[in-house]
Amino acid sequence: MKPGYRYIDEIAPADQAFEAWGASLEELFCSCAKATFEVMTDLSKVEPEKSFAIEIETETLDELLYLFLSEIIYLKDTERSFYSEFDLRIEAGNEFRLSGKVSGEKIDSERHVLKTDVKAVTYHQFQVKKRKDGYYARVVLDL
Repeated sequence: MKPGYRYIDEIAPADQAFEAWGASLEELFCSCAKATFEVMTDLSKVEPEKSFAIEIETETLDELLYLFLSEIIYLKDTERSFYSEFDLRIEAGNEFRLSGKVSGEKIDSERHVLKTDVKAVTYHQFQVKKRKDGYYARVVLDL
């Protein structure tokens, strides 16, 4: 399965919903991160100039994805940056643990056209599932 995502308009008209998928958890989380930032700007124009380390540990896979997306939205707001590359490792044991880095650059209004702003991830219809061919998620973003 090739990783990817698609936007869904009919789930939450005032917000932005998407489905994402990947053969591994890492691919799924990267697809979700890209879908989150592509809502805001054209990711092909975001260079990976600066990286931030991320580490998250929690009891459930759903919560891990929710916290990861919340963290990168928080970084976008506090660092005034967009992120286009995601190097992640996910370990599953008694708890789920994500470690890795996100890379991007400061928002430049001359190069980065702001389509909309993502305020937060919501729990509305939020889900992460393992399927025969990999992993799937549905996410609704608060705009």
